Amino acid sequence: MALKNRRIETQIWCSFCNHDPETDFHVLVQCPFARNVWCLTSIGSFVGTASSFKDWWIALTSNHSPTDIDRAAMILWNIWIARNELIWNGITRPANFIFQSASDSHNQWLIANSRNKSPPHSAHQSTHVWTFPPENFVKCNVDAALFKDPPRMGYGCIIRDASGAIINAKYGCFQGNFLSSTVEALGVREALSWIKELKLINVIIKSDALLVINVIHSSVMDVFKPRPFDGRL
Repeated sequence: MALKNRRIETQIWCSFCNHDPETDFHVLVQCPFARNVWCLTSIGSFVGTASSFKDWWIALTSNHSPTDIDRAAMILWNIWIARNELIWNGITRPANFIFQSASDSHNQWLIANSRNKSPPHSAHQSTHVWTFPPENFVKCNVDAALFKDPPRMGYGCIIRDASGAIINAKYGCFQGNFLSSTVEALGVREALSWIKELKLINVIIKSDALLVINVIHSSVMDVFKPRPFDGRL
């Protein structure tokens, strides 16, 4: 939809089955190809009474363990990557490849997460707790990650209101080799563009990329910094 708004021609039919209109719900859940991938998981290819991706995701997160939810997120991500590879590079990935790639990504995430945790006996162990935005504000959390095989980066954004309710979510990826600092910056850039498209106001951006956030803050402050008049208008 965003590409169509920019007058970029896109196909309307699902790239996998070429039978139904390409919506996020169809591509990631309903399509026979996606169902084949989900059948390989402990979650299964359930759809239930969901009529949209949002309803399906709420049902999934309400009835499965945190581990299954993490794995489901990786499955969704890798199905979307396979969709992009098919469209842009003409590469067709079988369902078992998607499942294995998602499993590998999940295992890599678990290893990286365990390395970043402080030892249990550490007196300085810290926890990151999500905090509610002020009334009439929304908060957009952004994160990004690097993957080696194939080389690519991915980002994810989630917007919640002052009650903690999820308003919207988005994820995407770019193929190629990237520096970690570049990956975080691209994630924040995509989040800002997305927020602009949604025409949201009073938005708090939250990212663990301290360097990127500091650069943004310094750039904003620099705009309002008084400068001596040099005679030019």
